Order: sequence, then C-alpha cells, then structure tokens
Amino acid sequence: MAKHRSNLHKESIKSIATKSPPYIPGEIADQIISHIEDTDSLLSCSLVCREWSYASRHCLFQTIRISSAMYDKFVDAIVHSDRMHSWLSSIDTVEFQDTEALPWTQDESLQEPRPEKRRARNFIFDFAGRLPNLQTLVFDRVDWTQWSLHPRTYLLYQTLPSLQTLSLSHCRFPSFRAIRLMITALPRLEALSLHYVTWQQQERPLETLAHRFDRPKMHFLSVIHSASEDCITDLFVWISQTRSRTSIGALEFSFLQFPEQHVWFLEMLAGSSAITEMNIKLSDHHRYPLMKLEHLTTLHIEGGTSTFNSTWLLTQLLLHLKCRLRHLTISISMGRCPFDFETPTTMVYDLELRYLDPIFEGEMFQDLERVDFRVTWMDYGPASRALGEEVRSAVQRSLPKLHARRVLSVCLPGTIVVTGGTR
Repeated sequence: MAKHRSNLHKESIKSIATKSPPYIPGEIADQIISHIEDTDSLLSCSLVCREWSYASRHCLFQTIRISSAMYDKFVDAIVHSDRMHSWLSSIDTVEFQDTEALPWTQDESLQEPRPEKRRARNFIFDFAGRLPNLQTLVFDRVDWTQWSLHPRTYLLYQTLPSLQTLSLSHCRFPSFRAIRLMITALPRLEALSLHYVTWQQQERPLETLAHRFDRPKMHFLSVIHSASEDCITDLFVWISQTRSRTSIGALEFSFLQFPEQHVWFLEMLAGSSAITEMNIKLSDHHRYPLMKLEHLTTLHIEGGTSTFNSTWLLTQLLLHLKCRLRHLTISISMGRCPFDFETPTTMVYDLELRYLDPIFEGEMFQDLERVDFRVTWMDYGPASRALGEEVRSAVQRSLPKLHARRVLSVCLPGTIVVTGGTR
C-alpha cells in the first residue's frame, strides 16, 4: 500500500512538472490589452509574444498625434513602408498640429511659407485612400491660405469614407467655398467643430445660392469664438440650406459677442430639429432663445468668472426655459488659488446661489436626474486640494433643497464628489 502511494505521488509530481504554464485565451488577452491606455505598457505588451503584438500595435495605432515637425518621419516610417503601412487601417483618430506656424498677429504669417513647411497641405495627398477606418480628424493651427490649392483638392477628403467627426481649431481658409467643399466631401460626417476658424470673404454673397445641399447631415455642431461676424453669417446661412437643419440634436456655442441678427438661426433649428443637448457660455453680450428649444434635456452652461452677475444671468436663463431638463451642468471659474482677497467660502456665498434653489423647485425641473456644479481654479496643488471640502460644503449649503433631492454633484479639480457619497 505504501509503495502504491509512493508511485502515485511520483506520477503526480511528474504530471505537474510537465504541465504547460497558465494560458490566457487570445480573445481575453485582446480585451485586456484594449483597455490599456498607457503607451509604455502597450509597447511592453507588444514585445511579450506574437499573439500580444498584434493587439498591442492595433491599440497603439488607434490614435495618432502628428506635429508638422515629425510629419516627414511618420510618413517615411509608416505610410511608405511595405512592412508598416498595413497598420494604417487601425487608425481611428488623427490629430495634426502645425507647430511651425507663426503667430497670426505677426505680418510674417501671411508670407509664402518655405517648401519644407507645407506638411499640412500634403496631408490629404499622402493619406488619401489609406485611412479606411478613420472616424475623427483634428486640424490645429493650419493656414490653408498660404498655398495655391485648386478648389477640387478639398474633394480628396471623400477618400476618408468612415470619417464622422471633423474638428478645426485656429485654422484659416482662402474662402468659405474651400471649407464647404471639405465638409461636403465627407459622406458620413456627423459632428463638426469650428473653433476660431476664419476665411477670406468673397464678393458674391452666399445668400444668392438657390439650391440646397444634401450634405452634411450633422447631429452635432460646435462653434467657438468666431472672430468674424461675416464668417458666422456664411456658416449659418449655408447650414440652413443643408439637411443639417433638421438633423442637428446637439449644439455648442461660445461667442465673444453673439450677433443679435443671427438669433434666427437658433430659432430655425428649434423649429425644424429636435435639439436635446446644448452647451453655451453665459455672457452679458448675448442672449440665447432657449425658450424655443422645447425638446432640450441636457444643458451645459459655462458661467465664466465667479460673480453675482453670472448668477443673475443664469437665473434669467433658467426662468425662461420651456423644456423639462434631466441633466444640467454649471461651470464657474474662481480664478487663481490660493485666493488673494477672499476665502473660497466667501467667494461661493458671493455668487448668491441661494436664488437658484427656488427655481429648481419649478415644474420644469422636477425630472432632474443630475445637476453638476463644476468649480474650477488655477494652480491645482496641495493648497487647492485642501480647500476642496470647504468649497463643496459652501455650494451644498447654498442649495439646501437641491442637495436634499440627492441630485447635486459638486465637481472640483481632480475630483467628483456626489451628495451622499464619493466616486
């Protein structure tokens, strides 16, 4: 009996010794790798084994950030490489920034650039037809007025068949026709962001165009601080002639001074499309006819600086709403921390938020599921974090009835604290 047990023990040890190491199925490993956001970790995973290499490289190529300084290296190493160009199909997002662009306040920015500074112009020529799965394209600080491009050049963007989001920031175009051709060339465009985008004015007014455009049919439109009122006119009149007038469901507007003569655009969208989400910046200089947006359920309001005037404007805006909100976000900037003249509690009380509490008891706010009150300031160091609890308590005491409904969340730099618990 003892000998038999000894043999069984030896066979068990031998079986354990020859057993293969733990194995993670490929589909599970791919899922785990897809949730890794750190680039260094993904690079390490790509060196573990051949199975992990494919999933890791796929994640590494999903978002590509290209500056004009590194553009040539990327094109030579990836686009023109027989071994690497196949990974272009993994790219989901491309962000291009012209880091060599001169400040636009200088006269030199209008001069003809040297040949080595034409990377932004070459982008569509180098990548046309090579990004079949690209969904988001971002151009930052690109000046298309520097080059003499044929208008049909912008039609090459139709070789990006999957592109759904186009974001242009601090860009300039030779004419509105140029940007219009770029936008209409994208067959699946759903979201358009124009932040500080301008173009040269043409002699022929856009209003003379009689036909309507099939494209774009957008769901989201963002226009931030357009520097030219004429540019706003071109954009709004054109969009009113496209299918976007009936498809836009989310708006984001922030102007240094909203032109009163263009209130018709918001009224037109309110009457022809079901806008459910809007993001605006509160200011003394403009009024938004939100009372026309009867289907609005989500509203984001940037209140600017922490002054009582901001609260008064916010009160007037909320009182005129004709929709039943479910989500409301209010953002207030309190300047720099540590605060020079007042304690954060005093600054919060100076906002007179208590005037908002009775408004939230109104019929239009009974469906509120969440109210995010975002308080931001500069210098997010240990001193500012120590003041977080003080600011949070001051906001909650200013809105006692809303706080009691357990829908108020006070969002501070680096934290999100919900009434009744911490997340």
